[in-house]
Amino acid sequence: MPKRKKSATLLSNEQLVLQGLEFINKKEQEKAITNELKVLRVPLEDAVMEIGSEDEKGNKYIILEHADKEIVLKETLRCGKSLLPEAIEVLKKNGFKHCIEKVEVIRESVLEDAILNGEISEDILSQVYGMKTSYAFSASLRNRFDGEVKD
Repeated sequence: MPKRKKSATLLSNEQLVLQGLEFINKKEQEKAITNELKVLRVPLEDAVMEIGSEDEKGNKYIILEHADKEIVLKETLRCGKSLLPEAIEVLKKNGFKHCIEKVEVIRESVLEDAILNGEISEDILSQVYGMKTSYAFSASLRNRFDGEVKD
């Protein structure tokens, strides 16, 4: 059983109801605001990419002046690398086998089939799998007398 944080005082039923309602309302507001932000963001990003300046790192930006403020809109360049599928063959061909290692991998689908077929004992399973439990909090609103849930 996972450890729970202990609150200093347990809320009364009325306080729980009010806080639960506030939580649900704020989650709905959060969804609405997230959607609004998505709509607002698109033309701002387009403007930065079309008319923005570029710095030495490749980031694009626009600085807009308004009254005593500057609004900085910025698209930060992110670069990453990933090995290509042919990397192993290229390294082998060029004498860099020492850069390659073989890794043992458990084929989970085969393991699950063996479990379903009863080929693996509970004792072995307890040595193979560790159990982790956690809770995911949610709150919903429903009409008290008809069981309808409002998401």
